[in-house]
Amino acid sequence: MAQSLFGVFQHNTSVLLKDLERYRTLGIQGVYYEAYEPGYSGFSDMFEILADAMNGKEINYSPQELERILPKTGMRIFCTDPDFPLEKYLMDPFALKQAKLYCEFWRNPTVDLYRRYLDCAFEHEDSMDALMIGFGIAQYGRVSGIMSYTHLSPEADDLLHRRKLWNFMEDIPLSEDPRAVCRDLILELAAKAESS
Repeated sequence: MAQSLFGVFQHNTSVLLKDLERYRTLGIQGVYYEAYEPGYSGFSDMFEILADAMNGKEINYSPQELERILPKTGMRIFCTDPDFPLEKYLMDPFALKQAKLYCEFWRNPTVDLYRRYLDCAFEHEDSMDALMIGFGIAQYGRVSGIMSYTHLSPEADDLLHRRKLWNFMEDIPLSEDPRAVCRDLILELAAKAESS
């Protein structure tokens, strides 16, 4: 589901439907798709289509224009072209806001944009997976050399160096709320991030 790409919904329903057809030819009868609740709203329509396809229903899916043009343009996720008219393809104001923030960060990743995107994600936690976004951008910033982190708590440093957010969450004692623990650590990472 490409959640690690800063929480942006992927317009790739037709690709996943083709994958299902390929799996069937290999004798695979079912597929497990993972979607975390806060980020589910962007995927829900697609999951209904995929569930119908897995249950043998005839699917007459016609990709929207954005889904049709993305593979042809070579644009990563939504676009790397600053002149690309997102407004033409994304009518939902929230989806447009999220896409614009994502594109702005992807084209010019800065600590300020990281914080703005994370603020938006926490403001809209019902629709965006703020923990995955915060974790993914923090790691991207560290690995790419765009951001550095000093004076981190041992827990925040541990989180920053984990391969997956879920691996870290699994190590949190059952007596603690994993989302609350990670939220605090991700906010620490954002507060202490510096431009490299």
